[in-house]
Amino acid sequence: DRKVEASQEATSLLQWGEEGVVKKSAGDPETSIYKRLGGEEPLEKMVFGVYDLMRVDPELGPFFERFAKTPETLTRLKVRTVDYLNGEWGGRPYEGPNLFESHASMLIDDWLYDGMMHMYH
Repeated sequence: DRKVEASQEATSLLQWGEEGVVKKSAGDPETSIYKRLGGEEPLEKMVFGVYDLMRVDPELGPFFERFAKTPETLTRLKVRTVDYLNGEWGGRPYEGPNLFESHASMLIDDWLYDGMMHMYH
């Protein structure tokens, strides 16, 4: 059953996240992904575009709709993702909630994750 498998994967990620995540350093700011991407504006354009693609995708859209029911919710998700990637890719540090904990109950399996990553191509 896909829900059971996804739940087990989420639990595994949560446990790994609590025990195995270490704070990443920003690295060399001149060679960071954030810098190479061009900063805040291109990052925001990319993230907002991917979320728009996921929302209308015939397979991902119904799942994604559960978490982005209103335009305000969708905008909040986009902004939070930009915040997170900023920190991960060498921009300003991310100060939001733990992502493992935030996503553990969403039953995100490999298929959903791969589908989202495909939107970034």
